[in-house]
Amino acid sequence: MYIATILCLATGEKRDCAVDCEWDADTSPFAWDRKAGNFGCDCNRHILFTGDSDADMECSTTHYIVERMTLADGTVIEIDK
Repeated sequence: MYIATILCLATGEKRDCAVDCEWDADTSPFAWDRKAGNFGCDCNRHILFTGDSDADMECSTTHYIVERMTLADGTVIEIDK
């Protein structure tokens, strides 16, 4: 498990969201990439941020910023720079 620090651009609210999987240095950065990865999309980031999997959120990349990941060992990885 690791922690994604997510910023909602509309409100300025920031939350630390638990991600229930292991960080893999080879594949995880791609998964969070805003141009290509599945977790780069606002619809998936919204689910993590709110916990609401039933929300009707458009697929875009303009509502949420993932500032960093904090791994279990304390390592911090910047995501959306």
